[in-house]
Amino acid sequence: MSENLEQRRLAAFFLGDTRCMCVTTNLDAVTESPKNFRIFPGTKPYFSGNARLGRDLVSYFHLPTFFGLAGQKSEASQDEHPTDFVLRDPLSPSMVGLHTDGIVAFVPVIELKDADPAGLSIPSKLAPYCTGVVEYQGAMWALVCLETIIRDNNFRSVELPA
Repeated sequence: MSENLEQRRLAAFFLGDTRCMCVTTNLDAVTESPKNFRIFPGTKPYFSGNARLGRDLVSYFHLPTFFGLAGQKSEASQDEHPTDFVLRDPLSPSMVGLHTDGIVAFVPVIELKDADPAGLSIPSKLAPYCTGVVEYQGAMWALVCLETIIRDNNFRSVELPA
């Protein structure tokens, strides 16, 4: 069991100025955003469109826009860092791409310490998707469940109301 724990990692990423981490066991890919999306008129601003990743058609969503967070331009979002998580939709056979402000590391679980949630300011729209707070290298990180975001009906309804 301890061998397995030592090999587990969390992906560290930014949403706006908020440091976040998520589990990596359900990720199919970590990649740069596609350059060309098939965009659909009449959809909400956080739906970027569809693009191919290999043989799969992936629907891409811009998480900072969904959460109402200003995008950041820092060392975390420079070109050398991938920005998108690709995972299978838990409610359908499709693939989902979640765009972040920069994926900065894959952190071994054994390097994390539990932290007091009061020590981190979590944006109100992001808070329902947070499962806890950890400390890594002196900084506080929100644990975010990506599958919970994908399952949310508000997230899934990308068409603008008529």
